[in-house]
Amino acid sequence: MKKILLIYNPNSGNGVFTVHLDMVVAAFAKKGLLVVPIRLGGRIEPDTAFKELDMGEYHKVIAAGGDGTINNVVNAMIRNDIHLPLAIFPAGTANDLAAYFEIPLVVEDMLRIALTDKYTPMDVGKAGDRYFVNVLAAGMLVDISQKTDPALKNTLGMASYYLKGLAAIPQYRNIPLRVKTEERDIHTKATAILVMNGRSAGGFKNVSPDSEISDGLLDVVLFKEILFPELLPTMMGILTGLHTESKKVEYFKTKHLWIEAENGDEVLTDIDGERGDPLPLEVSVLPSRLLINIGDSSETDSKKRSEMDVLDLNNIRVRIKDTDDYAELVELFIRNDLEYTEDDEITTDIVRCLRAETEGGELVGGCVLALREGRFICDGIAVDPPYRGSDTGARMLAMIEDTAMDKGAGELYLVARAPAFFAKYGYREINREDGPVFFECATCPQYGETCFPKVMKKTFY
Repeated sequence: MKKILLIYNPNSGNGVFTVHLDMVVAAFAKKGLLVVPIRLGGRIEPDTAFKELDMGEYHKVIAAGGDGTINNVVNAMIRNDIHLPLAIFPAGTANDLAAYFEIPLVVEDMLRIALTDKYTPMDVGKAGDRYFVNVLAAGMLVDISQKTDPALKNTLGMASYYLKGLAAIPQYRNIPLRVKTEERDIHTKATAILVMNGRSAGGFKNVSPDSEISDGLLDVVLFKEILFPELLPTMMGILTGLHTESKKVEYFKTKHLWIEAENGDEVLTDIDGERGDPLPLEVSVLPSRLLINIGDSSETDSKKRSEMDVLDLNNIRVRIKDTDDYAELVELFIRNDLEYTEDDEITTDIVRCLRAETEGGELVGGCVLALREGRFICDGIAVDPPYRGSDTGARMLAMIEDTAMDKGAGELYLVARAPAFFAKYGYREINREDGPVFFECATCPQYGETCFPKVMKKTFY
């Protein structure tokens, strides 16, 4: 039996993740995977686990907590030469890395992603002997972060940073810095410097708007001697992502840099929200060092999926909405070569019908969710040929999946005329006798000639 190593911080954010532990364990157990939990703060830390466990038995690692917890796990993985995929359960205050990958904050949706086996490569930054996944920072922002009381941070969230920032203004100062790369040698007074792998830091979403987390480069954002009256406009610029256009900000990409304080003062650093080594520091990048679990386009936040029902295709807008007109969907299915017959006597309870229409109201796609023999099925899904290049079909499928899960379904069945399409979204072929009774294919003149349908199933948990 393959195992999942779950490393979680019970104190991250508001500490509610621990309430969901049993649900997480049960979900993986249904897939034949054993979850081995490691609680941070006890005798066993990530380094201990990676050294003492046989990691050849494990399928992936899950880090549940804030950016500091993820940093802790990643550092231990690199130190111990662990190359397993990493799933992220964001349960902290800022959750900057999760924001880059658009990993939702609802545990059920995090879990839905972690149950998939779709990954993307990610670079890792190296500062001295430490590694970072999102950001290395030095300067005033670090002073604010590291002086924030953890209890206040967990209670108020990101607001605590701003409250503490107001209290720190009397100590506001600029630091003489040297920043050296192969391409440049900068000597300047600076309010702060951030070396970014991701795009957000401390909850600010657009600190490094052009960052790509797998381009083999680090993005440097250097705030040059910002005077106190200029501080508020600069902070507003960060919120809008326009600060990189300011003359007070130098923004560039590099693979390697050296940072030091030229006045000899000890300048602290912050690595992914945790205290780092003081300057001077050599900073570099490890290209594509991690594989991050990201799920697929149908595995994103369920609320977002149900609301994003307007699609664009060659400047033609398609809207997906509910309909009570089942008959018009049957006509759509028939014209798209899905067989529906008048003499079908199989009992089906219709749960939800969707129609995809143009702005002029023309029906161009449809999907039906039904309940048969106590099991949820996709009773039909079709999109007219001119619109198959858009994600209309995938969006409708995601919407009925949401409905099925809201009603307690653990799985969804369908008969696939195009199995490859459904396989992209997590459906797997099963024996026909293992599914509910579907429409009879044997009497269809296309069966075995132009149509080779497969019975498929997707398991949610």
